[in-house]
Amino acid sequence: MGIPFKYLLPSLCLILTLPEAILGQQREIDSLNRYLKNAPADSNRAGALNFLSYLCENTGSYERSDSLAREALKLSLNIGYRKGIAIAYTNMASYCDDKNDLNNALQYYQKALSIKQRIGDKRGMANTLNGIGLIYEKKADYFQAMGYYFEALKICREAGDSSRSANALSNIGNVYQKQSEFPKALQSEFAALRIREQLGDTNGMATSFEVIGNCYSNMKNYARADDYYNRSLRIKQREGDLPEVASLSLNIGLVYESLGSQAKALELYNRALDIYQKTGDSLGTALCFNHIGENYHKQRQYDMALDYCTRGLNLFKRIGYMQGIASSYQDIGACYAFQKKYKLTEDFENKAIAVAGGIGVLQVILTANYVLSNMYDSAGQPQKSLDFYKKYIVFRDSVYNTANTNKSVQAEMSFEFDRKLDKEKFEEDKRSALAEQQKKRDLIIRYSLLGGFVLVLALAFLIFNGYRDKANANKLITSQKVLVEQKNKDILSSITYAKHLQDAMLPPLSEVKERFPESFILHKPKDIVAGDFYWLWSERTSRHDSQGGTAEQTVLIAAADCTGHGVPGAMVSVVCSNALDRAVKEFHITDPGKILDKVRELVVETFEKSKSEVKDGMDISLVSVTRRAGAEDSVQIKWAGAYNPLWYYKPGRGQNEKGELVEVAPDKQPIGKTYNPKPFTTQTINLESSGPEWGKYCGILYLFTDGYADQFGGPLGKKLKYKPMQELVLANAHKPLEEQGKILNETLEAWKGTLDQVDDILILGIKV
Repeated sequence: MGIPFKYLLPSLCLILTLPEAILGQQREIDSLNRYLKNAPADSNRAGALNFLSYLCENTGSYERSDSLAREALKLSLNIGYRKGIAIAYTNMASYCDDKNDLNNALQYYQKALSIKQRIGDKRGMANTLNGIGLIYEKKADYFQAMGYYFEALKICREAGDSSRSANALSNIGNVYQKQSEFPKALQSEFAALRIREQLGDTNGMATSFEVIGNCYSNMKNYARADDYYNRSLRIKQREGDLPEVASLSLNIGLVYESLGSQAKALELYNRALDIYQKTGDSLGTALCFNHIGENYHKQRQYDMALDYCTRGLNLFKRIGYMQGIASSYQDIGACYAFQKKYKLTEDFENKAIAVAGGIGVLQVILTANYVLSNMYDSAGQPQKSLDFYKKYIVFRDSVYNTANTNKSVQAEMSFEFDRKLDKEKFEEDKRSALAEQQKKRDLIIRYSLLGGFVLVLALAFLIFNGYRDKANANKLITSQKVLVEQKNKDILSSITYAKHLQDAMLPPLSEVKERFPESFILHKPKDIVAGDFYWLWSERTSRHDSQGGTAEQTVLIAAADCTGHGVPGAMVSVVCSNALDRAVKEFHITDPGKILDKVRELVVETFEKSKSEVKDGMDISLVSVTRRAGAEDSVQIKWAGAYNPLWYYKPGRGQNEKGELVEVAPDKQPIGKTYNPKPFTTQTINLESSGPEWGKYCGILYLFTDGYADQFGGPLGKKLKYKPMQELVLANAHKPLEEQGKILNETLEAWKGTLDQVDDILILGIKV
């Protein structure tokens, strides 16, 4: 097919505009070099060295840039110029970033951030936080990257720094784009673009145009993608930014491929490759190899495609760019599929899915599942083909669904609307200045109003009839609304009364404190009533032996999670709590494992009375603490669990020895009806032992359900999970128990943010 002239124009503009921009920067470099010949060794010289380092990096003189930054660092250290030290570290980090030495770049950025924090340089902190985020983004650690970008955005907004706020928003949008969250990406990027347009920041506008183009390209809206890419390219050509010109050449090449012009796309890819190789940009070179490989693949030149994709993969591995590694695996697997080398296809596509899944790149997972579906179909394995096609459909709907498209359109419309509002404000000011002229038109308006009045009378009659019909309908709706509200009120009253009953079932906090003075209970039902509950029972006994009389007190305490939450969970909790009471009081069992055996028997017996099969039950963590008082005080701890583990904290023996948090694994079976039930295991817990079972000194026991770890939140709306929860408990285990409970609650609320609570939450902490 023919190629539109607008796609040929950027190549001509590049030749005409680059020299002027490059000469402008070169004049600044020459001026600084003349100043530095005779400049004294003071802060002005350090500033000039740092700025010259920045300009050299922009013009591709990377080694010169690094040398100047190190000279600036040495001088700033000698004269105690802390701001100069921080800027020098930032320039050195930028050099390492250009060379894809990401670990050293991160180290230098962290040093710069530490100094900027000490001197209170808010703008410098925001710049450095954005730089650190970019390093993590290149490492494909998008969770960390988002954390630094949002922190930078917060600082910029507090400082009223619009320019750096736009940079942070743009970076956030770019990460969303890489994770195929296109509506969120466009929302962030249009917000950044609006700020940049108001500030006249053409370089920033070019960056936003490119990210927006990437979003539309991935959404297969190539016309919109081409529009935004060319807006960005025109700016970058004027500024002489060769690396960005190369990046945009790659992206416009993708548009050519979508239009069916493989030859023109390949020409653009090779032009970008030449720029990247001359500037020593390993990441850009690797991206070019991959795009060239994909181009040869579409031309059915599979050997050439494999050669370039393999070169790209090796380079991505060397610099640690995980998204590129995932993409290369997928492209290589696709080539092998067309060569009918199915085992190699399977290996490479599964590697692509594993790597992409780890960093949240949905586009690669989508394509890999599609390739595997077609491969298994060709290999005569229809069931596997169907399985992978179903996965492909799920990911395709996630990436390209109509809702995402509508949200993307809304994001752009919102941007255009806001821009129109700014324009209307300007027009309003203009109309105020022309008020005198408007008076002359009043006469014409009066005659127009007379004619309009007649029309209004006619319309008023029609409106009145419509209003009367609507009023009758509203009366009916109002009466129905009152009825529904009354029923809801009755239901809510019933549930609230059920909460009072459930609270009466729980042991009073005063009783828990009496048995365990140092303790906390974090109990947060998802709804008014809960499926999670805690349970307590105690008994005192006396014993006589050869050494005299002793008194024992056994306390049983549990954290339980019944099936469901809200009213259904609360009803199951009544059955399970009653079974615990019966096992101890009626059957006189105190061994934790045997208690759980009896509770399971009683729960199953209760539910078997139903005509329909009921598989409800509970997960539980049950501990027995027996204290023996006599000639020598001691304590014995026994525990059993159904799916829910036990954590216990053992303090260090000395000041230099750290405490440890140990997890005791539960039996992997619930309390309830299950296939092939087995007896529950009673485990003896030795915190600090002078014998096989009895110990003098104990630590802290933590019993909990799964609601805390399963709560969604954070910057990416993901689960908190058990490992961060474990780290939080260990970090605060040395503090008083009540303070630990407050810290766990505050951390949960901060993590949850504006999201809803997903499950009942229960954590018990007791010191024994």
